[in-house]
Amino acid sequence: MSDIKIYNTTGAANYLNCKPVYIHKLVYGGKLPARTYDEEGRLVERQPHDTHQGQGLYFLEEDLKEFQKTRKRPGRPEGSKDKKPRKITA
Repeated sequence: MSDIKIYNTTGAANYLNCKPVYIHKLVYGGKLPARTYDEEGRLVERQPHDTHQGQGLYFLEEDLKEFQKTRKRPGRPEGSKDKKPRKITA
């Protein structure tokens, strides 16, 4: 049996190098699957647009890795290094 790593919201934010608020936006938008504990103590997948304020969100490491692969990183646009410099007229 393999070990499953589970992260809370803060741990997921640290794993993805972002803020917890961004994690909540991803979950609410359905881009990142989250899990919660039900009444019997089982970890169940949370439905998108389902709000339960104050209930902890938990994430599987596999889901975070999958999201990280598809995530577009902010930074320089592609091809911007190939542009010719502007001519400065004085």
